[in-house]
Amino acid sequence: MHGFFSPLRLARVTATGVLVTVLPAVAFPAGAQTPSPYKQVTVAELRRDPTAMDGTKVEALGVVIPAGTPGAPALALVTESRDKQAVTVNTAKLPPQQMADVVAKCGAGCRAKVRGTYSRGTIEADSLMAP
Repeated sequence: MHGFFSPLRLARVTATGVLVTVLPAVAFPAGAQTPSPYKQVTVAELRRDPTAMDGTKVEALGVVIPAGTPGAPALALVTESRDKQAVTVNTAKLPPQQMADVVAKCGAGCRAKVRGTYSRGTIEADSLMAP
């Protein structure tokens, strides 16, 4: 390999006079995934102080139970013990077919992971992963 490397300019000049920029790389440990923009939280954490996480992108795991009306579908997200204090999941951004599948599979409730933006007791769902 011909040419020289200038650490001050982070560039390499080849023997043909071509300047190639060297971009610094971010290294992640082997097997690591790119950090998620979603903060992993529990349903209990969201209920503890409904305004503490306003505007936060969250990922919550729990049991989803269909709620709302046909014109305004929503889900209730509860803990594994299926307690009465739920976090509402607004599903308006989800594709209608995905909601229909969730309602068909989870009529009485099923485990799911919900990702979205949390605001005052409601998760505005970006995605929903159920079996």
